[in-house]
Amino acid sequence: IAAPLVEAFNAACLPPNDGIETAAASAIAAMYFGSELLVCSMYGKLSSHVRERSDALLPGGLQDLAFFLLHMDMDVEHAEKMREIVVRFASDGWETRKAIATAVERILDARVKFWDNFLREVFLLCRSSLGGAGMVMGSVNATESSATSSSGILNRPDLLEFCPPSIVEGSAVLELGCGTGAGVRRLLSMGAGRVVGIDPSIESVREARRMALCDAPERENYLRGG
Repeated sequence: IAAPLVEAFNAACLPPNDGIETAAASAIAAMYFGSELLVCSMYGKLSSHVRERSDALLPGGLQDLAFFLLHMDMDVEHAEKMREIVVRFASDGWETRKAIATAVERILDARVKFWDNFLREVFLLCRSSLGGAGMVMGSVNATESSATSSSGILNRPDLLEFCPPSIVEGSAVLELGCGTGAGVRRLLSMGAGRVVGIDPSIESVREARRMALCDAPERENYLRGG
């Protein structure tokens, strides 16, 4: 799963034709923008959770807790120093800045590939009773352009399992390939304030409207499109 990220970080550490100085700049920039940039905003929240739930997260007790918190404090300082180094390298000239930009671009592209690989593995592990492996992979790799209804190639039960953390009370959601509206109605039950479902099949859209839970179209609306 992580192979694209590992390869991108390794590539950033190899000296190109411009020499070892450029490789040092690209390596530290890849580390900073690919990882350390998040530390300052992430570790403060994480440390508060660790303090509150140290019994569950760190069964080793106070010694583990102290080590973990010390490590996080040092990592924040480490990230701040790394930023200073990246800024210093970026002032060295065009070639160094180009090497930094190339390395960061590769890291960010690799994170997308990592996410794609992760989703494929998760969907294979989270097969619901309503869909087999073929249907799950169909939802990940769907390229169908002539289907009468997008819901025919998407495994809605599995996909919707990922939605609750992203839905806040009153949020507006657009569901592409809504079929007869089962997913829309489930999103409403999760707390969405308004859901618009779009499907290429006019028959599915008509059936979805007939089965709508909400009388007000501004909360539950179905449109044909594709």
